[in-house]
Amino acid sequence: MPTISRELPAEPDLWAPVGFEHLPGELVSAFRGGDWPQVRIRLQTVMDGAITDGPYGRELLQLVLQLPIGFDPVFERYRASAMVDHGEWDALRNSLAARPLEPAEILGVRDIITAPVDRSSLPNATEPHHRVLFEIHEFSARRAMGPYRHWAQRISNFYPDLLFNRDYIPIGRHLRYRRLHDTLQLAVGESQGGRLEVARPRARRAAPG
Repeated sequence: MPTISRELPAEPDLWAPVGFEHLPGELVSAFRGGDWPQVRIRLQTVMDGAITDGPYGRELLQLVLQLPIGFDPVFERYRASAMVDHGEWDALRNSLAARPLEPAEILGVRDIITAPVDRSSLPNATEPHHRVLFEIHEFSARRAMGPYRHWAQRISNFYPDLLFNRDYIPIGRHLRYRRLHDTLQLAVGESQGGRLEVARPRARRAAPG
């Protein structure tokens, strides 16, 4: 019988350029024109310094990674956050050298993700919001759903003043979606580490539409 040769499809390159077609036009125009102060203003409506996932996906991340190095600590924070989320550790070293805003948060999250499996302590937290940030990454990495559930219960009452003072936090978007995020995290915590009868209505409330 003749041998049938089947070539496996090439794995997709997740970092291949995807263009900026779906990004806000004002942001793309300012970026292509090198109007960095305007880019910063426009980015503050769609990007923040802690969560880089969102509806614009790789288009937004690839734009952020092309921002000028050393121009603005907020740009460096955006870039560093994207690198942490995607494990670009060598590039992150260079970004940290450019002095991003609040490097302690970036370093703490990096140390949690890259820590040995037998480590049981959080990075040093000098501020309450640092500990809150480190806990959710640590509990998620360990799949510790009991502590995650209790974290989700506590976070719904945690509104630090710094939210209104950080240049990289889009406060309008934060206030619109904060309750949705809290409800979703409560649903996740209850579904995996708590009570399904509580998780179900939480999930319904967090469902879009």
